[in-house]
Amino acid sequence: MKYLLLASLIASCAGFNKEQNFVDIVVAVKQFFYSGCVYILHDDDLGLQNRGTLNRVGNYFSRKGVPLCVTTTSKFLHYPEVLRCKYNRPICILPSNKETVRYLFEKLAGEKIQLSSAVWLLFLDTNSVPKEFFADIDVPFDCEFLVVLQEDGRITLTEVYRVSPTNPLQARLFGNWTADRRLIGSTAGFYERRKNLEGLELKTGTGDFIKITKDVNNKPTEISGSYADIWHALERTLNFTSDYYTPEGNWYGSNVGNGTWNGLVGMLMRHEVHVNNVDMTWTADREDVVDFIAQINQVRRFLFVKTPKSTDLIWHSLVAPFSPGLWVALVVSLLTLSLCLWLTMKLCNCCELEFAMEELKFSFIQSLFCAFSTFCSQGCKTPYHTSSRIVFLTTHLTAVIMLTSYSASLISHIMTREYNLPFHSFEEFLEVGTYQLVVEPYSSQIMYFKMSNNSVLREVYQKFIAPIESSLPRTLLDRLEMVCANRKYSAIATERDVLVNLDKLNCTLNKVPNAYLAAAVSFSIQNKSPYREIFKQTLHGMLRTGSIKSDEEKMARIEPEISSVSLSQVTPILVVLASGIALAIFTAMAGRLSLWKTLRNKLQEKFYISEGMSRSRQNH
Repeated sequence: MKYLLLASLIASCAGFNKEQNFVDIVVAVKQFFYSGCVYILHDDDLGLQNRGTLNRVGNYFSRKGVPLCVTTTSKFLHYPEVLRCKYNRPICILPSNKETVRYLFEKLAGEKIQLSSAVWLLFLDTNSVPKEFFADIDVPFDCEFLVVLQEDGRITLTEVYRVSPTNPLQARLFGNWTADRRLIGSTAGFYERRKNLEGLELKTGTGDFIKITKDVNNKPTEISGSYADIWHALERTLNFTSDYYTPEGNWYGSNVGNGTWNGLVGMLMRHEVHVNNVDMTWTADREDVVDFIAQINQVRRFLFVKTPKSTDLIWHSLVAPFSPGLWVALVVSLLTLSLCLWLTMKLCNCCELEFAMEELKFSFIQSLFCAFSTFCSQGCKTPYHTSSRIVFLTTHLTAVIMLTSYSASLISHIMTREYNLPFHSFEEFLEVGTYQLVVEPYSSQIMYFKMSNNSVLREVYQKFIAPIESSLPRTLLDRLEMVCANRKYSAIATERDVLVNLDKLNCTLNKVPNAYLAAAVSFSIQNKSPYREIFKQTLHGMLRTGSIKSDEEKMARIEPEISSVSLSQVTPILVVLASGIALAIFTAMAGRLSLWKTLRNKLQEKFYISEGMSRSRQNH
């Protein structure tokens, strides 16, 4: 194939007949994009005249301190990895030959080289039209390709790209090179200039992980749910549509050996779909074969067991609302207020003798009982003196605040159930050894246990997952129903998954707080897809501005089931109440018995005295 050299083009085209102008334009582009170096591609068969031209161009670049590499197109295609600089991406100047550019881009695409790793620069003559030149050349959506033209006596830079290989070429003015050798380029960011996908239809992987509201011939056409809402927001913002496809088995995707993946990951690898719109867990092994757009949410998948029938008796629930320090402060306040009340009463009685006889017998014990009865919301005789009334009012206000706080905290402690869980962590799960664990088949959950650096999790996989891996229930509801049917089963799920399916279960499930798998979730896309960055930036922007809500925020809308208080939760209060009643009855009976004994003794004394007096009379 015959190549037209860029150096000869410089010498022949009007407007670029001065090599110095050519170098100044390239340097201006380099400075605008903060590029690290410049590549010039040329033909293998380089004549002496063209070689001299390139040498002079090289000298100009050298004087400006610009690193320059001049190489042949064949060598460049043979070693495409040389297209890099020490710092930042390079400027790559192409020969102005249509066949050369088309062949070069096709070969690089075949080598799966990301054309976005360089800024491509092409100088065209005055009679050339970019849309005609690029009629059958695919310039990827994420590729920065600038065409330098002379129009009406001025030098312009036009940005060209295609939304997809089948879409028409987009050619938009990028900037002008002015007479003072400066580039006045676009102030908008790269993806601000390309935020419209022109109604592109993307093949999108989905499945039962997202609620399918409508399908035609078993092919989804409409979806709903929290992640579907995020996807629809992306469609509206970037102006694209989705053609939905579901994987065989409705799996997220896992490695089945020999570099083969199933599920949604496999569909991306085989280029059956462009992108997936499900909440796929971001794992290292998946990242090796597909790309993830951006973290949408951080999820924790807990170990759930069937709720035990009994709860722990919280005997300390009556003192739990306040910390030990607060209880000490409360006792000190009670004693201090009692002392202040007693002192004010005594001092006032000494100063005002007319009231002394009424309150002279008011002791510290009476003052203490008066303050204590106030803290228990019981009545007490109001003092007459103003100073005593101030202390009395302070006691009441303190009592109201403390009693209200205590009551609210006590109710909270009573309503918080503490179940007798069979284990509290994966370590204890192994120690118990009598429970079975069901996880999602062909999912990141299995890989998390299997490939974990934690020996405990690897042992959980070997003992409890590997033996039943081929027969795991396919759907989340099946796994949760299995836990309800057999109290010796446990399942991995998120809290939101359990809440959503709660009305479909015949039991309640309880999470094990310290046994969970933490991971990030994201949409996945084909490896080195030209649309990854535009999706990433748009998604970050929507999450940052709050135009879409993460799954955690939407979870707050789900109303939890209203739970009733069980007998075991109020047992400590009932025990204290019963003990108080028993003590009161015992004290009343003891008092009655003591009074009866006292009366009997008095009656006996009177009887003995009267009998003695009658005898003495008889003797007389």
